[in-house]
Amino acid sequence: ATRVPRWMEPNRLDANDAVKLAFLLSGGGEFAFVVLALAEKLDVLPKDLGGLLTAIVLITMAVTPLLGQVASVASEAFAASNGEEGGDGTIRQSLDEESQVAEDAVVVCGYGEVGREVLINLGNSNHFDADDGIPTGLPRLVAFDTKPSLIDDIPLPASNAAVMYGDGENPEVLRSHGVSDPRAIFVSYEDHERAMAATSRLRTTFAEAPIYTRAQSRREARELKIAGATEVVVERDELPRSSPYLLLGDGRVRTNGDNGGDGIASIPIRNLLNVTEII
Repeated sequence: ATRVPRWMEPNRLDANDAVKLAFLLSGGGEFAFVVLALAEKLDVLPKDLGGLLTAIVLITMAVTPLLGQVASVASEAFAASNGEEGGDGTIRQSLDEESQVAEDAVVVCGYGEVGREVLINLGNSNHFDADDGIPTGLPRLVAFDTKPSLIDDIPLPASNAAVMYGDGENPEVLRSHGVSDPRAIFVSYEDHERAMAATSRLRTTFAEAPIYTRAQSRREARELKIAGATEVVVERDELPRSSPYLLLGDGRVRTNGDNGGDGIASIPIRNLLNVTEII
């Protein structure tokens, strides 16, 4: 899914107003009487069914004021459930149609629980503070997701990070926001098929970019490696392998590659994307 530019929809409603309008339009209208009367006259509808439908239209017209109140409550609940008010403490800014990020930005595909934590931890590090010739103000970390709350607002979980609406597995979405040579890509999708599709499509377009992703099992990890993933974090292996090091204060997890393995079971916590304290 790709966000439609606002200039193509100059009268686009905010999500809250759209919910209200949907409730208010759910009732019947006067024209229904004309249609039902004509249908009965032409014997398209039985008279008893026509009478029932007429009664339904009358009732829905009578409760229109009540629908207005329900619409207000529903729109507020919708906004809260989709984070419109920034209840999680994330700063938001109005959507800029020219919103761009650094051409070598680190891309996170998906802004679920894992994607959000990765982006926030990267944003809190000082690894991306240097300009390196990047125009001031352009985020160097970006996550893409198709949550409705992202259509008209851009959450800013950190000063150098942004979350934008779009299908992260579509390379054209990344390019439309200025990402031409991503420094790294992290595919955070939990669904294996979606992670496979994203890895394959992004590898085809960004042949040189390191792509990191996650898997539930070693079989899935091998498939992702074949699809083009640079490294894969196997979640079932990560906890038992990392816990002893965390308890001992080491803070890193050895890869299988360190011991001559296939290099897909787990990766160094502190070395992922070459950023400290990612987890």
